[in-house]
Amino acid sequence: MPETVVRRGVANIEVMTSRQYNKICLAVDNLRDLCLIQLGMETGRRAGEMEHFTISGIDWDEGEIHCYDIKKKNWVWVGISSKLQGDLKRYINTAKLKTLLFPGRREGRGIGDKQVDLILKQWAKETGVADNDKVVITWHCLRRSLVSRAEDLGISFPEVQHITQDSPQTLLKYYKKVSLSGLGKKLQKLYETSQEEG
Repeated sequence: MPETVVRRGVANIEVMTSRQYNKICLAVDNLRDLCLIQLGMETGRRAGEMEHFTISGIDWDEGEIHCYDIKKKNWVWVGISSKLQGDLKRYINTAKLKTLLFPGRREGRGIGDKQVDLILKQWAKETGVADNDKVVITWHCLRRSLVSRAEDLGISFPEVQHITQDSPQTLLKYYKKVSLSGLGKKLQKLYETSQEEG
C-alpha cells in the first residue's frame, strides 16, 4: 500500500509514517485531541466509532478498552499502550469527565465523526503533515496505518483482525506484504525437523 495516492492533483495520505504520526502527537497541545488521535491509531476505530468510548469501558488493570464496531454492531476489548493509559488518566481527571470519554456538543452524545476528522486535519495542517488543499488526510488513515504497520510493531495478523474486526480479504489490502522468496527454505525445515525426530 503506497503511503500517498494522488487523485485529481491532490495527494491523499493513505498510511501515515511513524515520523508523521509522532510529529502530530508531539504538536498536540491539549489532552483531549492527543488521546483521541492516539486512541484512533492504537485501536483502529473509525471516526463514527469514537463517540462510543466510555470511562467505564476502560479496564485499567488489563490495559484494555472496550471498542464498538459500527459495521459489525458488536463490542471488542482492545489492548492499549501504557503511554495512552497515562494520558487517558490525566485527561479524565483534568476534564472531570463522568461517563463519555469524548463528549460531543449535544448533551449525552459523544463526539461526532465530522468533528473527529476535523481534529486530525487541524493538527496535520498545523504540523505540515497535510495542508488539506494539495495534501489531504482523513481519520481513516489512522486505521490503515495501524494495519499496514502492524507487522513491524510485532502485532500478528490474527491480532489485527481482532482489533479491527475486518475480514481477512480487507486486511490483506493493507497488511504488510509478505515476500515469498524465502518460503521454500522455511518449508524445508518441516523435513529437517522430521528427520531429526524420526
